[in-house]
Amino acid sequence: MESVHMTSTQAIGPEVKQVRMFCPVFSPVTHRSGIMYMARSIFDDEKFPTLLDEAIRLLDNIDKGIEGKGFTEFGVVKRIGESSLFHSVMTDTLKMECYEKLAKAVQPEKKELLQKAIAIAKRLECQINDMTSWKALSGIHLKIAKLFIRTQTDENIKKAKYHYKKAYDREFESNNTRFTRFHQRAVIHYAECCIQFPKSDELTDARQILFDIKRRIGADALFEDEIKKIDYSLKQLLKNKKSVSTFIGDDDTITREDKGVQTVSSQDGYQKRFCQKTRDRLISDKKRVQSELQRIDMEIEEVENELQKMNSFSDHE
Repeated sequence: MESVHMTSTQAIGPEVKQVRMFCPVFSPVTHRSGIMYMARSIFDDEKFPTLLDEAIRLLDNIDKGIEGKGFTEFGVVKRIGESSLFHSVMTDTLKMECYEKLAKAVQPEKKELLQKAIAIAKRLECQINDMTSWKALSGIHLKIAKLFIRTQTDENIKKAKYHYKKAYDREFESNNTRFTRFHQRAVIHYAECCIQFPKSDELTDARQILFDIKRRIGADALFEDEIKKIDYSLKQLLKNKKSVSTFIGDDDTITREDKGVQTVSSQDGYQKRFCQKTRDRLISDKKRVQSELQRIDMEIEEVENELQKMNSFSDHE
């Protein structure tokens, strides 16, 4: 039988004839970062809309034509083909920022541009469950919240508060041993959003968080302005909120109950119970410490007695 000699290319098949192109894995990231710095460093009002529009166009095309292209790091293939989730999320987040900035600069098309930004924000919301381990997640929450607050619809204001709170929760859960500027930025944004669009329960929640942070890090002067504004807003809600419930008493007098009063009262009641529990726990800890100190004192006394006995025996000898 005649032997058949094939080259390695013939043996593997025609696929090997497609020479894949490889570039560093950070290449698209560098490209994306360059667009980000450009978009955030434009100070020329006349060129601003044009450059933002160009930034969006570049972001739309940043991953086009990468079929068959591989991305490597130190010689190891990291990705071939479609973008990674992190890269696509960062690209979408930047594109959302560009649309928001462009909406500020181009008034006639403001609504349309904001809608495009919101569409991206909603897409990012659907992907958040896949980002739970990301350090960048709190920043994504903040950017989404910042966009939603601009529309000032009831639904989007509610979403903005949610994302501001989640940004703080994410920082607290991932780094609760120290208070960072990311904690501070997230919680201040949440407090300011609650002050701007006040509801009693949310204001009380923000107030409690601020006080918890003050106690945790021992900074009495921190958040003074925010707490004063919250207290003022709570007082205004109590003062201005219209009555919503009417009751007829035993003496036929008509009284009205304010939902705002109910909400704040219930929150005050919750805070009172929380303080009482904290006090009870501290008292219990104090009793436990006192009991432990008494036990130690007794042990010391016993040791001293033993030493005295030993010394007396030594003297007799």
